[in-house]
Amino acid sequence: MPATKVLSAEEMKVLRIADRFRDEARRLHDGMGRSVAEAQEQARKKGYQEGFEKGRLEALETLVEAIDRVRERLAASDEELAAIVLGAVERMLGEMDEHELALRCVRRALDDAAGDIWAVVRVTPDEVPYLEEGLRQLPMTGSWPEIKGVEADPLLKRGEIILETPKGRIHVGMRQQLSRLKAGLQSLDE
Repeated sequence: MPATKVLSAEEMKVLRIADRFRDEARRLHDGMGRSVAEAQEQARKKGYQEGFEKGRLEALETLVEAIDRVRERLAASDEELAAIVLGAVERMLGEMDEHELALRCVRRALDDAAGDIWAVVRVTPDEVPYLEEGLRQLPMTGSWPEIKGVEADPLLKRGEIILETPKGRIHVGMRQQLSRLKAGLQSLDE
């Protein structure tokens, strides 16, 4: 028969205390396991959120840089287009007779002034005879204002033309029209 040892009351007391410590240790271990798992999950979520925010900020920075590059390229394209258009117009005009060009400018201005009662055309003194003759040869349209006359204005430079109507005066010469075209094309840059 195996030897069985009988525990004394003192030993039983120590055994109960040891059982309580063991149970308490298990409870603490189980609680720590849950706390560690929760802490790991929170750290994972926090890391994901921080990484997501960092990635989002980097993506936004990249997008802003790309938009800036596109804007710069579009501005450069507008400038190139403006230069091309202006150069083409200037080349075409350079091939035209300046008196024919002045007559075309006046005819266009008269079309635009169709609602006015009368008009006076002011040009440099040496352009008066060419413009008077050119206007006489044009078929008059009913929509044009009455042309009171073509007057010499010594203050004007060659190529400058002023159309005066009851509403006021407007520069209609090709130089002014080119300046307006250039300003319009340059405003595309802004």
